[in-house]
Amino acid sequence: RSLIKLRLGGFVMQKKAKIVFQYDAIRSDLKLEEIVALISTGDRNSPEYGLTYMILKKITSGKRFMTKRQTYELYMKNREHISKASYYRILKRLIERGMIVYNEQEEKYQPAIFFSNALHRLAFAWEAIVVPEKQKN
Repeated sequence: RSLIKLRLGGFVMQKKAKIVFQYDAIRSDLKLEEIVALISTGDRNSPEYGLTYMILKKITSGKRFMTKRQTYELYMKNREHISKASYYRILKRLIERGMIVYNEQEEKYQPAIFFSNALHRLAFAWEAIVVPEKQKN
């Protein structure tokens, strides 16, 4: 099992990130809200789902980043629904899963493709285990 090294606000952490899903729910045309439903531990009515969706929507559209200040402002707008610790835990999980990165020099959260790259590696590893060598050629 490999651990993911991440940076969140200057702290280096190592953490395993788990995602639970049903294989038949995965399609190549999933919308952002469907992906968030797969990776979020809360249901679609939970504050965690809503904030995860808001963060990813902001980061994946427009300028494709969120400044540290903007993330704090988003928390402040939603603080009656979720604690500060929970909000920053959401950011940490998105980094752990490889969906966003934090650029310390620019103090920006940006989208990342580590998540999709990791899933590709997982798929190749699984196929190497289950597909006999003769069928690969």
